[in-house]
Amino acid sequence: MNLRLAPGMLRVRLSRAELETLLEHGEISAATAFAPDRTFTYTVMLDDGAPGVVLDTVAKGLRLRLSKAQARELSARIPSKQGLAAKQSDGHGGLIALSLEVDLHNSRREDT
Repeated sequence: MNLRLAPGMLRVRLSRAELETLLEHGEISAATAFAPDRTFTYTVMLDDGAPGVVLDTVAKGLRLRLSKAQARELSARIPSKQGLAAKQSDGHGGLIALSLEVDLHNSRREDT
């Protein structure tokens, strides 16, 4: 799973294998350790109660939620480069653009 953050933007890119795991198990997570006691976790989870693609902050990272129907829609689009996109309030009067995509070109990630 590849995570890209920029001011006003979050993009998550999954391999095809990771998307299959998400559909089968309902969640996929990764983490990056910055120090022995500092780990940043990012999760994509299926939540049929989510009103679209939704970003939440959690104790040690970020969580992106979407419905199983949306995940199936994303899977059905392959090999299209078009992912799922949404915007939500950043809580400070602005918007954050959210994107969930499938990496079609990086076969290295297929083995993860």
